[in-house]
Amino acid sequence: MKFKPGQVFYGCWPYTDDDGRVSITIDEWEVRTVRHKRNSQTRWGVPKALPDNNLYVNLTQRHVGLTQDKKGVWLKNIPAYCRRKFSVDHGLPSDLFTTPLQALKFALTAADSEAETRAVKSRITKLRNAKKKKDDQ
Repeated sequence: MKFKPGQVFYGCWPYTDDDGRVSITIDEWEVRTVRHKRNSQTRWGVPKALPDNNLYVNLTQRHVGLTQDKKGVWLKNIPAYCRRKFSVDHGLPSDLFTTPLQALKFALTAADSEAETRAVKSRITKLRNAKKKKDDQ
């Protein structure tokens, strides 16, 4: 799979609050850069004997107010828990997907209770109905 800056991936996790309410979050992760790690080729200007030639994909979670402003411009200081990095050789992590529907289908396997499973299934149905309605217009 090729990774390009601006590409968006989705992750989904259902969870139950302390009150017993089921919530589903669909996180959007955007590719910011695809590059080598810093200091992977040289150390203090001297070429390394075993350089790390892997390319790494740097992802940032889209979150208005935390990583982006109201206009969608990236903020300068992004918290560490909103950033991710993985090697291109290892491929996409198992909890990230190219569409929200795929992420929701994965969430069915991650659901802990029956209430979470029902909530995820209803969200999948909503998403499919919205897509059908959009295609009909």
